[in-house]
Amino acid sequence: MFLILDKADLDADTALARHITYVHAHNCHPELDFTPVDSSFIRAYISQARQLDPYVPVDLTNFIVQSYVDMRARDADAAADAGTQSVMTARQLLSILRLSQALARLRFSRRVELEDVEESIRLVHMCKASLLEDDTFTGEDPTTRIYSLIRDYAIARGKNTVNYAEIERTLLTKGFTQDQIDACLEEYEGIAVWKINPSRTQITFVNPN
Repeated sequence: MFLILDKADLDADTALARHITYVHAHNCHPELDFTPVDSSFIRAYISQARQLDPYVPVDLTNFIVQSYVDMRARDADAAADAGTQSVMTARQLLSILRLSQALARLRFSRRVELEDVEESIRLVHMCKASLLEDDTFTGEDPTTRIYSLIRDYAIARGKNTVNYAEIERTLLTKGFTQDQIDACLEEYEGIAVWKINPSRTQITFVNPN
């Protein structure tokens, strides 16, 4: 199995490798180009955040339930193809809820927002992908996988045009980065597979058949 990394991944890996080798060579961390936050402030911040118990508003429950159902269905299909039994469980749904609350605490918010849930789903998906050879790593490059998902999204709805923000949100929750999404949209627009309107609200397939 080959893991395809984008430039951002490689830059991050290079920076981490350089930091580790510097520490081993000099027995101290390299000189920082910023002033780190004082540890006492971090402890006080965490202590205050822990006192909050953010709630999940009713208007998000349908989204969470549907996301859970979709993830179970996708995992079931992937497991059937791979001959495994790795399927989204109720325990992982609980993880999504707890992560969403934790993200809300970081903002000192008493209410979980849609962005918290979406980020939690992305984190759970990436965690599973790092442990299992699931449908995220099929040997296809990210651009091809993103195109396939957008195409299937349009076909499933019987439409030639898809909502830009909606598909972007879907792709982000599946673990793709914004750079990967932008690269795919630009590449396939360049070869006239689809057109993106000037306001970037719609993606329309040029020859849907």
